[in-house]
Amino acid sequence: GNPDSPWCPVIGDRYPAYCGSDYAAVDDIAGFFNVAPRAGLIYDLRGDGQTAIKVNYSRYYTQIGNWIANFTNPNGYIYQYWYWDDDNGNNAWDPGEQASDPYATYTATANAVDPGLTNPYTDEFVFGVDHELIENLGIGVNYTYRKDKNLAEDILYTIPWDAYRPRTFQDDSVPGGSFVAYELDEEWVGHPSSWIITNPGTIDGEKFENQYQSVTFKAIKRMSDNWQMLGSYTYSRTLGWRTDAADFASGLGDSPNDNLFAYGRTFYDRPHLLKISGSVILPLDISMGAFFRFQSGQPARRSIETPERLNQGWVTVPVEETGSERYPNVFTVDFRIGKIFQIPLGNIEAMFDVFNLTNGNPITDQGWTIYDSLGTVEEILPPRIARIGVKW
Repeated sequence: GNPDSPWCPVIGDRYPAYCGSDYAAVDDIAGFFNVAPRAGLIYDLRGDGQTAIKVNYSRYYTQIGNWIANFTNPNGYIYQYWYWDDDNGNNAWDPGEQASDPYATYTATANAVDPGLTNPYTDEFVFGVDHELIENLGIGVNYTYRKDKNLAEDILYTIPWDAYRPRTFQDDSVPGGSFVAYELDEEWVGHPSSWIITNPGTIDGEKFENQYQSVTFKAIKRMSDNWQMLGSYTYSRTLGWRTDAADFASGLGDSPNDNLFAYGRTFYDRPHLLKISGSVILPLDISMGAFFRFQSGQPARRSIETPERLNQGWVTVPVEETGSERYPNVFTVDFRIGKIFQIPLGNIEAMFDVFNLTNGNPITDQGWTIYDSLGTVEEILPPRIARIGVKW
């Protein structure tokens, strides 16, 4: 073999092996110094302690962890995708059955970090009014506005976007009767793919930001006469490009196909959320409590695979915005009964819990690819669970 190549000739008689290489240390890949201001104000409207106006502003910077270091580690992954035809029908790869060249190559050795990379952050504004109706009973309303800004993303930089050509496919099962997928020019097939982490600022001409708004109505009955209760209803909307502001590798910017219908309702978008919890002290100091929760199902969207293999392989693309479809609503009831026993060594609490008391089984994950996994149930709400416990 080539003495300058990191690949060993064979393992046994079939597969090449990577012998390894030496890499110099890389310091100061990325570093941030941030000041996160936070301020709050509470104003007693009437001076009698019964009506309070609350205003709060907070900034939260992303916790980076070691993800960037792993992303740029030159001793990371190196892999290729090849077309393969099982010529002899033995359901196993044999030398010579693959295409002459790979159709995709990925390597971490050329990944990079923008030297001007700055830390993403979230600005949050909360305005609320709380009022005591009668003794031990209060009501309130809160408005929350939150925006993820300066988001970072890994952008494919080794294959230009003008190397893709849009193709339109007719299909009556998709909205409008047709969909678009982008095909990579043949001369770029197999070209090594590497990414750079940067702050794009915009994606397809739109601001690269996430936004959350909500209004919450709440009522609180403090513990008195041996019972308490808390209830709230939240109406909210979450729009953005991805679920998590700390996710730097969501797939955006990998190709024009990955940016199709990318903006929309994010995973955490739940327009309706109703929560009621309460507890009561029964005779013999037995405590009993329950928690009711109703929330909208998570947003989803359908996708479809191209009817033919494109130059870069089979491609699956979305055909509608996230939120065009939704999972079923979720309703759960959890229950607990317990009692505290006093012993010389302290207190022991015996507990009996039931989770998902009604044994509801709404779908929480399913396939959404037309002609493939659409409607295939992959996960449901866990079943009723009963638990007996002791805490000392």
